[in-house]
Amino acid sequence: MNARYQEFPKDKDVVVYCRSGARSASLLFQLSAMGYENLYNLKDGIIEWHQKQYPMESGEPEESQAV
Repeated sequence: MNARYQEFPKDKDVVVYCRSGARSASLLFQLSAMGYENLYNLKDGIIEWHQKQYPMESGEPEESQAV
């Protein structure tokens, strides 16, 4: 994990996701070990989200959300 983890706020909820959910789950495990709380992983990743036809938007993320 690179040093960008410090950009995650410790006082707010953090939701992470990846393609399948595996890398984001690993990240949450690492962040939790460093004392982060209020962590959430999108189980089964964005692939499952898309397959279930949940709403999606495309475009650039807002700066406060991009890490």
